Amino acid sequence: MHIKNEDELIALGQELGSLLEKNDVLILTGELGAGKTTLTKGLAKGLGIHQMIKSPTYTIVREYEGRLPLYHLDVYRIEGDADSIDLDEFLFGSGVTVIEWGHLLGEALPAEYLELEILKDGDGREVVFHARGQRATELLQRLTDVLVREAEVQDASVLIALLDQIGQESSFTSLDENGIAMTASEMQHFIDKQAQSDNQITLLAFLNDELAGVINITADQRPRVRHIGDVFLGIKKAYWGYGLGSILMEEAIEWAKSSASIRRLQLTVQKRNLAAVHLYKKMSFIIEGLQERGACIEGGEFLDVYQMGRLIDK
Repeated sequence: MHIKNEDELIALGQELGSLLEKNDVLILTGELGAGKTTLTKGLAKGLGIHQMIKSPTYTIVREYEGRLPLYHLDVYRIEGDADSIDLDEFLFGSGVTVIEWGHLLGEALPAEYLELEILKDGDGREVVFHARGQRATELLQRLTDVLVREAEVQDASVLIALLDQIGQESSFTSLDENGIAMTASEMQHFIDKQAQSDNQITLLAFLNDELAGVINITADQRPRVRHIGDVFLGIKKAYWGYGLGSILMEEAIEWAKSSASIRRLQLTVQKRNLAAVHLYKKMSFIIEGLQERGACIEGGEFLDVYQMGRLIDK
């Protein structure tokens, strides 16, 4: 999400703050001066806090009272030593926890949180969202006005158009300028087959009524391998950074957990696609292998590809 100036960053924080509930956790990442404390000022406004918001860099923690208490932490100086502060006091307290540099806490982070990565972009900022857990996914959906639903046969034409566009916009997927190369009737048949299966699904993400992303899980029907779901995730380039990848992946994982069949998800991702690798790791996928020359792009350049997987438990 592109942010033009400080006022827009505060406005984003205020909108998000108005949606927050008790025990919500936000992680703010970005280099020094990116705007983490500025965003927190907006969050405070959304929580009805009228006190001046100051950086907790030297105090580690600052607390504010509003509609809900706000616990504002900066863990940069503790260098990942989570034991030096009583995190549980804040995470399981009566308010909202905002942690600057929270990624430094590593395994001490809670299972569910919404991360906002703030990147400098000239005079503006790019805010990239990463949702971890169902609550964070719901929060992000409300913030960005995203609708996620299972594909229906009448979506065939717009889904083909999306996949064709993804193939033209990015060399990160197996799609190329030829797109998906399916007719509308072939896509309708595919969608219907997915819908009738207990170990396959196609989920679509709509942003402002426009189809912006898709996640597809396909599986073999042979008994010995029908528990393994192969994942494809694609987002329209105009909507990179809106957190749609996190939203779709969380929804797919929740579906897999509730299914009677899927007990493993797996995917391949180009090693150079750092954003996607970062997302999948946050979703508890692990790198299981490296396939050298696993992809070839324009000009005959070969690329290494990671093989990643995640076990699914009920």
